[in-house]
Amino acid sequence: MNRKVMLILLFLVLNTACNEGDIDIQDVEQYIEGNNISSPVVKKLNDEMYYIFSDKRIDVYKGGSKANTSTGSLGPDGIMTGGYEKGSFGMIINNKEVLEKARYYTLTYNNEVRIYELDFEKDNTYLIVQDERIFNPINPDSILRFLDKDYNLLLNTNYKE
Repeated sequence: MNRKVMLILLFLVLNTACNEGDIDIQDVEQYIEGNNISSPVVKKLNDEMYYIFSDKRIDVYKGGSKANTSTGSLGPDGIMTGGYEKGSFGMIINNKEVLEKARYYTLTYNNEVRIYELDFEKDNTYLIVQDERIFNPINPDSILRFLDKDYNLLLNTNYKE
């Protein structure tokens, strides 16, 4: 084979290998239908992972049959967490005060506090918390706090799956 053909083949092989883990929205929709998830809200974490939220369920879809499903119910504080992965977890917020007033949240992990600004989109009920310190199982000493615009505490919770 000539050099040009070899370069084209090499490019195609490398391009296929690099895009192998990418998921498109049709894959996510098939997963939702196949698992009978009602009223889903889909949030993309990256090209290889989507969070799918529904009433009492948080799924992390990673393509094909790779998924992590957490089921549960909202706690007395109106918060449900699940979908724990290395570096992230999902959260359903059904707490009126937090939804209306929270502008920041802090994650205390191994006694180290980090503050994050809440990214208010059209729907702030569903949140993906990202922090490289997160792993599954979650550290039981971890604390999540929601703060208002003046950094006053609105909600302090230990989140456990």
